[in-house]
Amino acid sequence: MQNIARRNLLYAFGIVSVTPLSLLRAEPAPDRRSAVARPGENRFAFAAQQVAQRIHCKVTSDDSNGACSIFELGALPRYGPPLHLHHREDEWYYVLSGEFIFQVGEEQHHLPAGGSIWLPRDIRHCWANEVRPMAS
Repeated sequence: MQNIARRNLLYAFGIVSVTPLSLLRAEPAPDRRSAVARPGENRFAFAAQQVAQRIHCKVTSDDSNGACSIFELGALPRYGPPLHLHHREDEWYYVLSGEFIFQVGEEQHHLPAGGSIWLPRDIRHCWANEVRPMAS
C-alpha cells in the first residue's frame, strides 16, 4: 500500500466534494431565439376573444425561458381588477398613456404616462384606470 500524505488526501476529497454535479454532466444550451410581436399581435392564445382584443401578450414565459411574461393592456376608463395577490410572480407596470392608481398593501400611488411600478409577489394589490372629470 502506498504511503499518501494526509493533507494530499484531504485536498483531493475537498476538490471532489465542492465540484457541483452540474459541471460533471453536459446540459443542453437554452433555446436562444428572439420573440417578435407586431402591434396588436399576441404571442399567447387567450381562450376568450374579448380578452385577446384588450390584452396583447408580447413575451411569453416560454419565450423568456421562464424569466417573465410581458403584456400590453388597453384598460378601459374606470377599469381594474379587484384586490388580489400572486404567490408565484412579481408584476411590473409601465403606464403608456392616461393615469392609473395602484393600491399596494396600504399604499396608494397615482401614476401618469411614463410612470412605472414594481409589485412584489405576496402583497395584496390592485390598479385602476383613473378618469378625470371633464373641465366645463
